[in-house]
Amino acid sequence: MAKVLIIYSTKYGTSKLVAEYIKLKLTDVIVCDILNINIHKIKEADIIILGASVYYNGMRGEMKRLLFKERKALSKPALALYVCSGVQEEESRNTQPRNVFGRRLCNRALISICAGYRIEFDKMDVRDKQFLQRVSRLTEDKEEIYTQEIDRLIETVEEYLRHSEN
Repeated sequence: MAKVLIIYSTKYGTSKLVAEYIKLKLTDVIVCDILNINIHKIKEADIIILGASVYYNGMRGEMKRLLFKERKALSKPALALYVCSGVQEEESRNTQPRNVFGRRLCNRALISICAGYRIEFDKMDVRDKQFLQRVSRLTEDKEEIYTQEIDRLIETVEEYLRHSEN
């Protein structure tokens, strides 16, 4: 049976929420917070799903370090990518994975999507809250999870796994 490894990086929990949703729909899945990942899990995976939350228009440092440090190990398994980002415009959502993960990684991935966002001001530190309020003009919590996009990622992974078993 193929092994699926989901590695996510999150500050406020949205990437974890998406990882858990994906886990419910697939079989033989291991979900790891990037802070608890080890190289052995990466080497054992048939496919890796990387999930990154976007902060100040980029991914968190932990994900950047993983992509650099484990680039050789990550070059072997198939990849699927998702970003959690509050960009509103559909065109921006479509380009967000490439902006965050980079062209090379997105071109290698089976699929890359924007999975949506969840803003909970009471969980945010002061700096993030002020920045987000200034940029987005939001003052209340808001959530928009793109389940159709996440389901499309899941379908792509399932299709890959079916073909790799034959």
